[in-house]
Amino acid sequence: MYNGQKEFRPAVGARKGTCMAKISGEEKQAAEFCITHDRDYALTADLFGFTSQQVYSWVRKYHAAGINSLRHERKCPRELSDWVTESKQLKTVNLKLEMEAVLHRKLQQGRVYYKCLNRTVSQKQMEDEKLAGLITEIYQAQRGIPGYRQMKIILDRRYGLKYNLKRIYRLMRVLGLRSVCRKKKRLYKKKTPSEYVAENVLNREFSSDQQNEKWVTDVTEFKYGSISKAYLSAVPDLYGRNIVAFSLSRRNNTPLVLDTFDQAFQKYPDAKPLLHSDRGVQYTSRSFRKEMKRAGVCQSMSRVGRCLDSAPMVGFWRILKTEMYYLYHFEDYESLREAICAYIDFYNNDRYQKKLDCMTPAQFIAASAK
Repeated sequence: MYNGQKEFRPAVGARKGTCMAKISGEEKQAAEFCITHDRDYALTADLFGFTSQQVYSWVRKYHAAGINSLRHERKCPRELSDWVTESKQLKTVNLKLEMEAVLHRKLQQGRVYYKCLNRTVSQKQMEDEKLAGLITEIYQAQRGIPGYRQMKIILDRRYGLKYNLKRIYRLMRVLGLRSVCRKKKRLYKKKTPSEYVAENVLNREFSSDQQNEKWVTDVTEFKYGSISKAYLSAVPDLYGRNIVAFSLSRRNNTPLVLDTFDQAFQKYPDAKPLLHSDRGVQYTSRSFRKEMKRAGVCQSMSRVGRCLDSAPMVGFWRILKTEMYYLYHFEDYESLREAICAYIDFYNNDRYQKKLDCMTPAQFIAASAK
């Protein structure tokens, strides 16, 4: 406590495991000034730049426990000797574990050794050794000609021994005996990439400002009867969402898509659209590429595994199959053809679409032409 001579009591012993922080000179001066000036906390706070609450707290602590109460306690760092001791203990434990592991391995090796030492040869192993010797004699006598199939026949016909073909194959493989006959060469056809793959020029820009600016195309499958299939190729225009041309066939090949585009260019001979498709074999073929180049068409193709790159085409297939194909069962090809032709005519001329200002594709194209 303060004794009137501006002296403070000796430091009280710090608690075990803590260190005493150094007392700030300003805190000491502020506490002494406040006590000598009748505890004027506001004056002391203004003079020393502290808050009245801080000054009050320091004076209160000072009266309770002396100057050491103004020290802040904090945990002392561990001494270096403690770390060294702990490190030595961990090394001792690790060494003990390593010695136990080595001892365990040696015990296991000893068990295997004595197990092999006391092992008895089975009847089958003895039979295999005799058979291996006979196979080696036959192989050498016939100058390495017989393989395992011929060896089985020889053992059967000449020696009357009935052994499994896999057993003879296993023994000849262990002995390293192979037939000198010419080995059959496997013909591996190197897979070549598609002849032509275009970049994704459309890049999911499905809006169009004029007719015949952007076309998309694809082929889908229909089933009729019990196991028969038919394939439909179609070309929608992204401007009016109308079907420019379509073709149905029993075969999914390049002539199918070429016929579709022959119809499209007969209907619009001056059209030079951006044509977007997937990477099907029809669209990457040399003949299709040649026709598109002759017509002045720029090709665009979807990326691998990105079906949404052709989202308008996928959407049309869904509408066609949901509103027509899934509602009926078609027994023959002609009935399927008639239904598809009737629906596409309905789709172009009578089916209203909200994206086209609630007009049909035919009405939208006619209105935009005015």
